[in-house]
Amino acid sequence: MAGTNFIPVVSSTLSADALVEWVLVHYSLPTPLTCHFLAHGINDSYLVSTGDARYLLRVYTTGDHTPEQIEAEIAVLDAMHRHGVTATQSIVRHDGRHLTEIHAPEGLRHAVLFTFLEGQIDHTATPEQSWYAGEALARFHRIFNGREPAFHRPYHNAQTLIDEPLTAIEAFTPFAAYQQHFAYLREVTNQLKSEIALLPTTKPEYGLCHGDFMSGNLVWQGERPAIIDLDFCAYCWRVYDLATCLWLQVRHESNPRRAAQPIAHAFLQGYQSVRPLSSAERRALPFFVLIRHIWLLGGSAIPRSARHGIAWLLGDFFEGFIAFIRAWLEDPTALE
Repeated sequence: MAGTNFIPVVSSTLSADALVEWVLVHYSLPTPLTCHFLAHGINDSYLVSTGDARYLLRVYTTGDHTPEQIEAEIAVLDAMHRHGVTATQSIVRHDGRHLTEIHAPEGLRHAVLFTFLEGQIDHTATPEQSWYAGEALARFHRIFNGREPAFHRPYHNAQTLIDEPLTAIEAFTPFAAYQQHFAYLREVTNQLKSEIALLPTTKPEYGLCHGDFMSGNLVWQGERPAIIDLDFCAYCWRVYDLATCLWLQVRHESNPRRAAQPIAHAFLQGYQSVRPLSSAERRALPFFVLIRHIWLLGGSAIPRSARHGIAWLLGDFFEGFIAFIRAWLEDPTALE
């Protein structure tokens, strides 16, 4: 209709039936097959089932990743597979490509079909699981200390991990009533930047990282974890990956460092059975737990709030966010 104003779309849920017709037709899959919407996340996931196999169709969010970054994610997974690390694999289309373009209401999206890793996802890790998780992470890091080519993934530094997230937090209008906390937060972030400056930016301390290494991104197959979900894969200090895993286990604890100790001890033992940490990394680890805490809010949750909503960021969320930082810094308990 002439003169009609269309409201822009931030995020759409694509029809599973349409994906069968327009995307899955490009693959050599046995029929009959079914496709069901599985979950919203950083991207959208669809469960594809044939007679005796299951696959995961991932539809990437508009603007989050370039095609080159998605291709790099696939290349990282291939490198893991070549080095004997269990990981999901991309399925190649008839024409040899991995990506399918989708013209969605919000803009161009890309779909990739992956193998489905069977297993169990445990969101609370036991000390034994933590040991194996640490070992798996170290093996991941070790792969990319070799002669693998540079991948087209982001590079992190103090600006992307601290400065930009802090700016987003201070500009987030639902937090406007908490101005009294911003001076303290700036003081903490200045300390964190000073700690980052002490670390080398060369291998093995700095290199390709998973970026979101935590229990929800591990599929347990017996006693061994398979690593999934490389959405946040980037070049960064390796200790950031370790800190991410520890932060998840203790983020709701009133005495987080004390609560982290048994998990951290097992996790670090497993990691160092493959790659010993330097003294600088061990010193930096507690500070990177706070860097993860700040980045996840200002570098991920707030920028993605138009898609995921802000309900969980309201109420006393920000008070709890600051309370965790204070409790973490005030507790002298060693993590090792």
